[in-house]
Amino acid sequence: MKSSLGLGSLVVSVLMAPIAKGEVRNPKGINQWTYRREAEASLEKWCRSHGAELIEKVCDIALSGRPWAVKLLMERILPVVQEHKIQIPHVDDASIEAALDRFLESGAGEVLAKPHGNGAAAS
Repeated sequence: MKSSLGLGSLVVSVLMAPIAKGEVRNPKGINQWTYRREAEASLEKWCRSHGAELIEKVCDIALSGRPWAVKLLMERILPVVQEHKIQIPHVDDASIEAALDRFLESGAGEVLAKPHGNGAAAS
């Protein structure tokens, strides 16, 4: 007998059927987390042995314009930047004073020296 709902609906209805008295659906007693750990360990082993080819393939797909591959590369494969290091050159006090004098002589310093508003001091 064929179901008009399709195979996916049939599978869901079978999996969601109530358990009959005395029925055992997990005879080995292995829970889902054990299956998951085993699957993750197997996948990790495979990725370690084929990682270079896998990354090369994803890079080729990303370069062909597939957005999902670009997202995968950016989010999962490229390392996350934890900090940005910048180098600031050493500046001595004399050069800071000279730069400040040039700034004040240019007239730009007058804007900073004028009080804001109507010139009255805030109380």
